[in-house]
Amino acid sequence: MRARVVLITRRGAMTKYFAVASRGTECVLAEELKSVGVTPVEARRGGVAFGTRLDHAYLVCMWSRVASRVLFPLSSFEATDADGLYNGVGAIDWTTHLGPDVTFAVDVAGKNAPSGPGHFIALKTKDAIVDRIRAAEGVRPSVDTHTPDLRVNIHVRGSQVTVSIDLSGRGLHRRGMDRSGAEAPIKENLAAAILRLAGWPPPDVSRPFVDPMCGSGTFPIEATSMALDIAPGLNRTLGPRGWRGHDRSLWNKLQTDAAARAERATTRTLRVFGSDVSATALSIAARSLRRARLGSRVSLRQQSLKDVIPPGSDPGVLVTNPPYGARLGDDTELIPL
Repeated sequence: MRARVVLITRRGAMTKYFAVASRGTECVLAEELKSVGVTPVEARRGGVAFGTRLDHAYLVCMWSRVASRVLFPLSSFEATDADGLYNGVGAIDWTTHLGPDVTFAVDVAGKNAPSGPGHFIALKTKDAIVDRIRAAEGVRPSVDTHTPDLRVNIHVRGSQVTVSIDLSGRGLHRRGMDRSGAEAPIKENLAAAILRLAGWPPPDVSRPFVDPMCGSGTFPIEATSMALDIAPGLNRTLGPRGWRGHDRSLWNKLQTDAAARAERATTRTLRVFGSDVSATALSIAARSLRRARLGSRVSLRQQSLKDVIPPGSDPGVLVTNPPYGARLGDDTELIPL
C-alpha cells in the first residue's frame, strides 16, 4: 500500500521546529523560548512549535532548560500498515540530511500505530532510509543505537506519522549529573520548569534558595546554574554532527557567546542551600556539584527536615521534591514525614 504523504499543517504562525516538553510544562517552555529571543512560539500538546531559522533551533539547544528534545520535522503522513510507513519514510529525500559515511539511530515515540509496535516501526524506518540512500549514492549508512552521528525521531499517533531530525541528540535534560545510586531523581528539565514557576531566579539572585529534601541535588544545581547564567548547552556537543544541514560555525559562535555570559556572572553572590537526611544522597549531590564546577556555590548539610531553619531573615525561595509517591515510600513512611 502506498502512503498518503501530506504537508505538515500548522495552526497560526508558521513555525519550523518543535521542542518536546514534559506534559503540563508546555506553557512554561513557551515563555522560556520567548525569553531567549525565539519567535514565533506556539504551545501545543507535548511541547512548543517555534522558530523559522536554524539559529532559532540552535538557541533552544543551547539555552532551554525546560525542553527535552528539539526536533526538525521533515514530513507528516498517514500510514495504515507497514508498507505505508516504509513508503512514507522513503518518500523523503534522505540524501539532503545524511550520507553513507555516518551512523544513525531511530527513536520512536507515541502509541496506537496500526503500522506496528515501536521496535518494528524503528526497523521499517531504518530500512526505508538506508534503501533510499543506497539507491542514490551506492552505499548504505550504518545503524548505531548507542552513539549515532544522527538521530531520527518517529512520532506516531494512531495512523498519523511525523518524521523529524533530532537536533538535540541525547536528551537535553541530561546535564551530566551523577545519578548512580539516587532514588527516583527528578529530571533536570522538569526541575527547571518548577523553578521557573516558583519565580526563580529572582531579580536579586542573592536571595536565599533552600531545598530541605534535596536528594541527589537536582534543584540546587539547576537553581545555581540558572542564577549564574550558565547555558545548559555550553559544554554540549550538538546532536546532529552527522547531519548535512549542520552549521558548525553557528553553533561555535553560540558557545562563545554563552561562555562570555557565564564569565560575566561569576561574581554574583548566591546563597543556595540543600539538605537531606540521607548521607548517600548528599554524597551523590556533592559529586554532581563538583562535576558541574559548582561545589563552592552550594552549601550542603545532612539533617532531618524537622531541624531545618531559614538561612537568614530575608525572604527567599523554598522548592523541594518530597520523597514519597508512586515511586518512593509508602503510607507508613508518609505519616511521620
